[in-house]
Amino acid sequence: MPVFIKNIYRFFSSFRTSVLLLVLYAVLMAVATIIEKAYGTSVAKDVVYYSPLFFLIQLLLIVNFFVYSRNHQYLGVRRPGVVLTHLAFAVIITGAVTTHFVGEEGILHIREGETADSMTVSENGVNRIVPLPFSVRLDDFALERYPGSGSPSSYESFVTVSCNGVIRKAHIYMNNVLDIEGYRLFQSSFDRDERGTILTVNYDLPGRIITYTGYVILLAGLLFSLFGRHSRVMTLYRKLSVLQSVKVLIPTFVFLSMSLHMTASGTDDFKSIINKYAVNPAHAEVFGKLPVQSP
Repeated sequence: MPVFIKNIYRFFSSFRTSVLLLVLYAVLMAVATIIEKAYGTSVAKDVVYYSPLFFLIQLLLIVNFFVYSRNHQYLGVRRPGVVLTHLAFAVIITGAVTTHFVGEEGILHIREGETADSMTVSENGVNRIVPLPFSVRLDDFALERYPGSGSPSSYESFVTVSCNGVIRKAHIYMNNVLDIEGYRLFQSSFDRDERGTILTVNYDLPGRIITYTGYVILLAGLLFSLFGRHSRVMTLYRKLSVLQSVKVLIPTFVFLSMSLHMTASGTDDFKSIINKYAVNPAHAEVFGKLPVQSP
């Protein structure tokens, strides 16, 4: 094997590489969150989520997982928690990539009191209008700011949705998504005069299924990591059980030893020990008259 290939393999099979990639991934996610909070979801996607660097790090994480697992023999049956946990991240990232290339996403801009039934999709710098199987009316838009600052802390939309003859009220804000007819509506931005809302509309069934499958695998991996037969937690539990058994056996052994000693020493020695530690009857009677308050 050429030296260059060996160096690449050594790089991806290193634990330091895993830590480095995860730290970079976490930093980018944090930056994206800050940008999304300040400038909206669309800006965060353009700057971070859809950037070549972000996709490259995700790809390198997948490669690192398989090379590291193969090199350290994590793909065996004795470590299902480790395998499932790392596999889950690979599946989740695959779902994200599927969403990017297969899913359709657009912008729904609504002013207070107005109704919209189509979204604007931008592809290669060209905008096109895509009709939606439902309509959304913006009843009210609310914005809160940090005390003593002009920076927005949260913004939310109160809407009325009409779909297939059914009308219902809905509340959309940063951590509350509206699901309807396979579409997901996210609160992403707002008009500067605070009289209009900008919602991100996402339609991505394949990517969503893959991503949710990854979440299920991740949960299974965490459970195996905690409660699997060969997990660190269960290993410590078994050791603790052995120590508890030893703690029970030690007093029993001491008691039996004392009993055998007293039997060997004779009844007189046994009586002398009892008399030595016996409580004076007069003192016991006085002690018994003490008032006691129950809890």
